[in-house]
Amino acid sequence: MKKHLQVLIFLMLPIFSISQTSFEIFEIDDIKYWVTSSQENPTVKIIDSPNATGAIVIPETVTHQGITYHVTDIGTWAFTGNILTSVTIPGSVTAIGRFAFSGNLLEKVKAKGITPVTIYSETFGNHREKIALIIPEGTKSEYGTAGWTGFKSITEDDDALGIITFEKDHINYRVTSLEGVSPTVEIKASPNATGAIVIIPETVTHQGITYRVTAIGNYAFRDNGLTSVIIPDSVSTIGRFAFDNNGLTSVIIPDSVTAIGNFAFRYNDLTSVTIPDSVISIGEATFYNNALEKVKTKGLTPATIFSNTFKNRAEIALIIPEGTKSVYKSAGWTGFKSITEDDDELGIITFEIDHINYRVTSLEGLSPTVEIKESPTATGAIDIPETVTHEDIIYRVTVIGDEAFAGNG
Repeated sequence: MKKHLQVLIFLMLPIFSISQTSFEIFEIDDIKYWVTSSQENPTVKIIDSPNATGAIVIPETVTHQGITYHVTDIGTWAFTGNILTSVTIPGSVTAIGRFAFSGNLLEKVKAKGITPVTIYSETFGNHREKIALIIPEGTKSEYGTAGWTGFKSITEDDDALGIITFEKDHINYRVTSLEGVSPTVEIKASPNATGAIVIIPETVTHQGITYRVTAIGNYAFRDNGLTSVIIPDSVSTIGRFAFDNNGLTSVIIPDSVTAIGNFAFRYNDLTSVTIPDSVISIGEATFYNNALEKVKTKGLTPATIFSNTFKNRAEIALIIPEGTKSVYKSAGWTGFKSITEDDDELGIITFEIDHINYRVTSLEGLSPTVEIKESPTATGAIDIPETVTHEDIIYRVTVIGDEAFAGNG
């Protein structure tokens, strides 16, 4: 038996020897690294750090003996009991051990990965409620799914992505593109942009570069006490909660806007709103909890909406372009107090004579024509003429339109 054991140990020695020489351990700045791969993409794992205390920033790469390694793994006990107060975890890390940061005095954790690492309930000890978590912009839901929950606060931070941000006139901007001749920015959360009115500029200059303002980001002016806002024609998207919980009494949405996010204008004092024909989608509860009496939408193709986009539809008069009632109903624009088709949105000539409303259907040739449209005030005995004259043009009456005299008594 002893002989067999000796033979087994002997056979294992070459394997052990290879593993020791291939996966070496080295230390840099009080952190011990174990080489997990030395192939085309060299990687290391942090296995120990007995002298690392206070605030630490874990590097994305480390160089040892002329080889640069990516830090991809933080071991099970890597920083346990180190009296850390703050830690920054690079985006290169794809695995974190069960007790990696337990037994510390952490107040802040900054994670830079856009794709979060799945963590354990014990990874940061038993007092997450004392830790402020900072993560990249737009990743809150992904981090929650990966187990990053229960923290004192969760803040989305552009700096984690190396994105340029700046402030001007109390509005915070984030650079979204530096390409081409027209760099662009998005307005991010701007808690100091308060007061009765905010004028959003079409362009803004920072460090000699002029940027076009193309987006109003999520939470941009939430809870800012605004009563009025001017949105420039350069803006194409209005983000989630952008103007939520203000005192806006009116807003002009420019015809450059294509999408309005969830809750964007919720909890305001709007009594009417006009949706330009450029808008393709309107989110959930976008205009919820306003005092809306009228909604005018200019699109021949209705924007997509949700059942709760508007609250109390039965109290709202909806005005839509002429001839679009059926497509609006099919798209979910139903339940309103009234639905009125409006020729003005198509640039069509309309006029009224003797309580009958006419719409010009043709100006071509020698005999322009009109159609009779809905004429609710034409009651009693009426005489439909063969021709009508408007602004010195004589029109032939060729069509009596849908519901022209419906319910007129």
